[in-house]
Amino acid sequence: MRSRQTACMRVTVCQCPGDADLAAQWPLLVDHVRLHSSHFVLLPELPFSTWLPEIDHFDAADWEAAVAAHDRWETRFIELAPARVAGTRPVDFGNERYEEGFVWSASLGLAAVHAKTLLRDDDHCRESV
Repeated sequence: MRSRQTACMRVTVCQCPGDADLAAQWPLLVDHVRLHSSHFVLLPELPFSTWLPEIDHFDAADWEAAVAAHDRWETRFIELAPARVAGTRPVDFGNERYEEGFVWSASLGLAAVHAKTLLRDDDHCRESV
């Protein structure tokens, strides 16, 4: 008789409280993922910059800083390997700006999986400007 082994996936869901910056919490996240042998890490929305939709007006410098910050931090996803990482990031596509969903793995790198097209525009979320 063969024994059956149940497969399980360990998922780490990361949410920073209030105005906390994930960059400041990064060492704790890396330690947690390693300690618990996480297979998958879900990051908060736009984790490495100010959450741009809460700003009432568009500022190109804020957008460019957010894109640059995410580009820098994405090089550190290897610290979470072998876990896969999912989240969103700001991207430029020609003259258009998107919040793009992604999945990263050590073997395949960063892969775009979704471009956010339904954008809110209310008192606390200015995504469409």
